[in-house]
Amino acid sequence: MTCTRTGIASKAWGAATFLLLAGLAWSFGSQALAQGKPDRKEIQQKISRMRTKAKTALSSSGLSRRKFKVNARGDSAEIVDGARFSPVGIGLEYAFEKVEDGKTTGTGQFVDPASYDFRPRERFFVWVKPASRVQVALVQTYADGRDSRVVLPNVKYPESYSTLTPADDGSFVKFPILLQTDNDTQPEIMKIVAFLPDAIEKGGNLSANDVLGDEAGTGGTTTSSTTTGGDTPDDAPNPTDRIKGKIDAAVKRIADLHKNSKQFQQLTRFKQAAARVSDVNDSADEPSDVSVVAINEDAKIGVSTIMIVKKGGPKTSEVPAPTTP
Repeated sequence: MTCTRTGIASKAWGAATFLLLAGLAWSFGSQALAQGKPDRKEIQQKISRMRTKAKTALSSSGLSRRKFKVNARGDSAEIVDGARFSPVGIGLEYAFEKVEDGKTTGTGQFVDPASYDFRPRERFFVWVKPASRVQVALVQTYADGRDSRVVLPNVKYPESYSTLTPADDGSFVKFPILLQTDNDTQPEIMKIVAFLPDAIEKGGNLSANDVLGDEAGTGGTTTSSTTTGGDTPDDAPNPTDRIKGKIDAAVKRIADLHKNSKQFQQLTRFKQAAARVSDVNDSADEPSDVSVVAINEDAKIGVSTIMIVKKGGPKTSEVPAPTTP
């Protein structure tokens, strides 16, 4: 795996963009593993209402910002959450931006990740529009039963540990990692894991029951500047990596639970709908025209599973069924 600093990414992350190559690559793709055929417009409307609710609640609760050290170089990331408010429910949209071979900047053309016909070693950016502040992790799994692998967050990409904060104008924000599919034609399965920042406190002790919030919609467990990583000034990185360790433990725990617990799978599965454009290789100038919309109204964690079947690989009917949903 190699990486290259390629410039400044979206201000929502405030981080440099990196190149993540095939040694640690992951892929989305041409067949969304969703249950049934959810209504895309209905999901979009629910995500919009969720975004409004979260924004309104936070206007009176304030935010807690905590910086922490990620690696030995001293690179830092930042957790952002509501000190007195943690919404129940996860909602987001995501789309992929095409990148020309050998380039490190996007073309401005977006594709539906559930329909687009990828090539081996094809580069792309992921753009996301969340309903509220979320942590995002990317986990690659394999149809042949190999252990799943956490791709991001990764210490080589410090900002992958930071909270993804919605843009003020409700637009999509770019994930600050340039990604590339593996150099083969084998199908790949990717999980987008989104979870509310207050789940970090549980870390490796996260249980299936912890994904649910209370009836008042405050999310059960709330966090503050003293509950995770200690009492840290807003403008100074945490001298320890306690928060980073809890994020790693939470992501690993979520991946393990999702693999081994049917209850957890059911609680965290996103209800999602793709754009399903008429031509699998159609592109659009706006990510919203080709995005996958995903929502989990009843939990603090959402998992979106998408498969890519690359050009030259087996047809969809020939792809082995994944070992996890």
